[in-house]
Amino acid sequence: MVGVDGSSPPFPIICLSFGSLRTEKEGMDLRKVSGLLFFSLLLRFLAAEDYLVLKGESLATLTAKFHVSVESWKAIDPTFDWKRLTPGQKLKLPERHVVAAGETLYSLARKWGVEVADILALNALEDGKALRAGGTLWIPSRSVVPKKGFWPLEASARPDGGKLKSVSFLLPGSDFVSVSDGTVVFTGEYRGVGKVILVESAAKVLFGYGNFEDSSLKWGQKVTKGQALGKTSARTTERLLFFVSKDGAALDPAQASRL
Repeated sequence: MVGVDGSSPPFPIICLSFGSLRTEKEGMDLRKVSGLLFFSLLLRFLAAEDYLVLKGESLATLTAKFHVSVESWKAIDPTFDWKRLTPGQKLKLPERHVVAAGETLYSLARKWGVEVADILALNALEDGKALRAGGTLWIPSRSVVPKKGFWPLEASARPDGGKLKSVSFLLPGSDFVSVSDGTVVFTGEYRGVGKVILVESAAKVLFGYGNFEDSSLKWGQKVTKGQALGKTSARTTERLLFFVSKDGAALDPAQASRL
């Protein structure tokens, strides 16, 4: 979200009550925006084992040691202070799988019940050509949201937790769509979050989409269910966020009415 003067407000400002205040720039009703951007942006993975930090180790040395990207390390435990590693600190590691002869990314994804894109992202791989029998892969969380009704993407929805009850999708470079008819009541960027779109349905349910690559939607524009709203990031570490709210209260995206 960008202020009238073009600057981004500090994150805590979104939890304030704006009443009927509107920006002079676009006429957006900030009452609909307040309290809706508590995102849990980072992926969470199941920890199958712990690792004790050794003397002299840093995030860079751990990245090389375990062949896990910097982004994935931070995602494994987002509450950890990665700038202050000390000997004896305990790190959470995701599950690991030793690749057998003949296994592919697709067979592994089916076996573990996860997305191919998630495997690529966690292991910092561009494709499955690097798979070798005897090699080790980190396995992402199998925690997914049962898909009932209409969703922004044809991909598994992962719960992100937090006050917003948001879920996220990983399908790089794909169109994401509106889950209902409605009106765009906010579109813009928010510092630390990226691009955000809020669509309000006739039933006054607010559907939010965040952390995507591109969209040409304008404030006040009417959209229909199934209409493409924009494109997801082409990066395998960036997930599309989806959240739902009504009367200022977060709703379960899996149960919220799409009408």
